[in-house]
Amino acid sequence: MTDARPENTENTALPEITDLVRTRIGEILDRLPEQIGMTDGVVEMPGMESAKLVKVVVWCERRWGVSLDEEALFDVRTSEDLCLLIADAVQGSAE
Repeated sequence: MTDARPENTENTALPEITDLVRTRIGEILDRLPEQIGMTDGVVEMPGMESAKLVKVVVWCERRWGVSLDEEALFDVRTSEDLCLLIADAVQGSAE
């Protein structure tokens, strides 16, 4: 299994990505962003189901204009993993 975390985690967009992803997950799960633990398992979050997770991913792809690698998405375990994957895709699209 590959690691979902990109090699370069020094992405300057990461704080904004983290805030927006936490907010979006919170909206979908009817929770406050502060209640979304970045190291908690995404699929173990109360109320999270596959359709809701797909909504989060599609929203993220549209928000940042990127296409997330499907194989890498299977390795995402936490909200932090998802944010790092998005940050890597954003950085890659800017190069």
